[in-house]
Amino acid sequence: KAEFGKQWYQRRVRGLEHLYLSNNRIASVDTPPPCPKLVTLDLRHNQIEEMTSLLPLAQLKTLSLSGNRLSSISPDLFPPSLTFLGLYGNRIERLDDITRSIQPLSELETVYVGANTCFGGLPLRASFRVQVVSGREEGEAKRQKCEEVGLEGILRVIKECRPSLVCIDGNEV
Repeated sequence: KAEFGKQWYQRRVRGLEHLYLSNNRIASVDTPPPCPKLVTLDLRHNQIEEMTSLLPLAQLKTLSLSGNRLSSISPDLFPPSLTFLGLYGNRIERLDDITRSIQPLSELETVYVGANTCFGGLPLRASFRVQVVSGREEGEAKRQKCEEVGLEGILRVIKECRPSLVCIDGNEV
């Protein structure tokens, strides 16, 4: 009887297409859920600071990570099948992290990235202005460039790295 229960559970989880886990105080995602057919993963408003690659979720279209505590993200984190990515209201410190992470997402149409640390915690609106610091290593010294950028500049930078985007934080591009 226990074996039947385990098989039933595994079959049900493997066939899962939508998983909503918002507001559950999840602190990390150590391994992607064992759901090869997963299309939607909603992890909004948890306490996620770190996560492992979700590349094994090859069917994933919608990923909501808004309202967590992510301070950095990397290009190998998200599957290229994503059409929607919500990163709004995290603690992402570098715009470069965002652009490098969405660049390989060839299907991405909509991304929410405002209210992150790199934008001073502010939403991306028409009156938005922020100082963007970009740095690169050159020998021993690190050179930094600081410039004030408005909403149009931020939208242009994000759109240039992922031309398939049609919506950034509710702004059509």
